[in-house]
Amino acid sequence: MRSMYWKMTGMSLVLLATGGSAWAVDGVVEINAARVAAGGITPGDTPGFPATLSESGSYRLTGSLVVQGGGPAIKIDASRVTLDLGGFELRCSPEGSCGAGHGIDGSLADNVRISSGTVRGFGNSGIFIDDGARVENVNVRNNADAGVAVGVGSIIAGVIASLNGSDGINAGINSTVRDSVARNNGDDGISVGSGSTVSDCSTHSNDDDGFVAGPGSALANNSSYNNDEDGFDLGIEFGNDAANGGLAIGNSAVGNDAFGLRMEATWGFRENVINGNNNGNANPQTSSGINLGSNVCGSNTVCP
Repeated sequence: MRSMYWKMTGMSLVLLATGGSAWAVDGVVEINAARVAAGGITPGDTPGFPATLSESGSYRLTGSLVVQGGGPAIKIDASRVTLDLGGFELRCSPEGSCGAGHGIDGSLADNVRISSGTVRGFGNSGIFIDDGARVENVNVRNNADAGVAVGVGSIIAGVIASLNGSDGINAGINSTVRDSVARNNGDDGISVGSGSTVSDCSTHSNDDDGFVAGPGSALANNSSYNNDEDGFDLGIEFGNDAANGGLAIGNSAVGNDAFGLRMEATWGFRENVINGNNNGNANPQTSSGINLGSNVCGSNTVCP
């Protein structure tokens, strides 16, 4: 998946949780079912879903929110917003019944931070934020499109993305993804644009590649196994850029249906373990790239 996705609307809702003050003593705006039903969380926020955040600032869920018949659950129209999900859940019920809305729609907002909760079952991406996003410690699952889709210069950390219809995690150029898991998604596990860094992540059982990265990216200490295509697809889907090859260090690729490590010719790789891919070790485990040493391919200590 290369493109990102735009907002849709929806209004009907089921409300869970109890009411409460819109403001916490620490100045954070609280959001719960009663506040969504009443509207007025920020100027221009009408009663019902979506809860619209039109002002910069800090917001926190104090209960789970369940949407029926249309999304998004939360629409962020202002930049520099911090939204703490508070360990609660944004959910479409029944899953997949909420039209084409994102769970959290920040498609027109930069520098938005989302943390600490679950977003599941929406008819588009679970979380969709423009440039400079930061998404941390969030579980996104069973969304019809990407689990998390963010723009340029974003940070994703501690995310678990599973059973989404497209990529588990999709980030724009110059982004960082770390300490995250993408499994059983309908397209790539983790896909990042050029100049990005991916570290200490795991992808498995995705319907396409485990990892996809653009030119000039660096991938370190990741594992990719049992994906339906390549374990790592580095630069291939973006075209060759001889000046910006990229680097893969200390990764493992095991049991993927195609190559363990497929790269453009300008990419370097070292200290990787690549085993049992491409229908077994009798077949090539890597494709192209510059072997910088200490790689293990199958039963051989020397990769091609």
